[in-house]
Order: sequence, then structure tokens, then C-alpha cells
Amino acid sequence: MAKAQSGATTPRPVLVNTTLQKNSSPFRVFMLIIARQTSNRGPNMKSDDPRLKESLKRLTERVAKLDDMILTVLKNHVGVEQSMAEFLDTHGKNSEELTFAQKICACKELKPGIIEEPIWKLLEECNRLRNKVAHYLDGPEVEKKMQAVRDAYYATVSKEQAEAAKKMTDMQMAMSALTLCGSYIVVATENKKDADKRGNNSAPRPG
Repeated sequence: MAKAQSGATTPRPVLVNTTLQKNSSPFRVFMLIIARQTSNRGPNMKSDDPRLKESLKRLTERVAKLDDMILTVLKNHVGVEQSMAEFLDTHGKNSEELTFAQKICACKELKPGIIEEPIWKLLEECNRLRNKVAHYLDGPEVEKKMQAVRDAYYATVSKEQAEAAKKMTDMQMAMSALTLCGSYIVVATENKKDADKRGNNSAPRPG
């Protein structure tokens, strides 16, 4: 410990490693945010310091916003995945061991007539967004994937719908994109079920 001229000891500042690694966990990210906000405020900063209170308030608001985005993306992503599994099931395909991306490929191979390529493209971009959101809180990586979802969505809907969609928040856009894809898959599933029923009713009955 370094000593002042009076003989009293002066506490050394705590050195905090604020390097954010690419694979940092959400908890580590939160702690690093706090560390960066408080590391330059001196070694004698108390837990009731109003500056720290304000920093924690901002962090809490940020986390709440991120929680809403993560929940929206993951919840709708799961819903679409279940819809794809049901669609594949109506075609006699077992999808339990397939990833989301593999389910998309399996569904595309069945060529449901009402689902055109732009919808599959949008769904693929939504899946990429989901993967980023699951590992990153926010930042340029998530923003890049979010913009890709927007572009794919605009290419899927009408010009009027695209103009209206430009006013959507990221959370609204993520939900709209995933529910649009899911709706197409649900209709394709119902069409397959109806076709099977018609086929069964028209089949000759044994005498």
C-alpha cells in the first residue's frame, strides 16, 4: 500500500477489466456496463452515491427494453417452429431432431404452393435475428440483422404495407415478420389437411 506523508495509507484504485469479449454472457455484459460507468469515479465511491444510482437506473431501463425485445423474438420464433413441425407432420415427416433452419429447408422441399420464395427469405432472416438476439443484448450485430429482417419484410408485402411498416419499432417489426411467416405456414398446413380429407372421401370404399 502506498503511504501519504501523514503516514496514513491511501487505497489504490481497483483495476477493472472492462474488455467485452465476443462471447460474453449477458450477466458479464451488465457487470461491464456498470464497471465502465463507475470506474472513473474514484476509489471512495459509496454504494449510495447518487451518480451510481443514476447509472443503475439507466441500466435497468435498458435491460427492461432488451427483455421485451428478446421475449418477443423468442416467443414468436417458437410459435413459427411449432407451425413448421405441424406442417411437416401432415406430410408424414418427423422433425423432432431438426433445427429451425433444417425445418425451413424441409418445408421448402415440399413446395407448398401458397408460400413463395420471399416468405422463406424473410423467415431465414428472422432466424438469423433470433440467433443474434439469443447471444447478444444489442449493438451493431443485432442492428444489422434487424435491418435485414426489415428489408426482407418490405420485399414481401405490398408497397402500402411496406410504407406503413417503416414506422414500426424493432419489436413490432420482429413480431410482424414472424407472425406473417407463421400465418402462411398455418394456411399451408390447413390446405394439406383439407386435401387429405377430400382424397379420403373420394377414395372407393371396399364392397
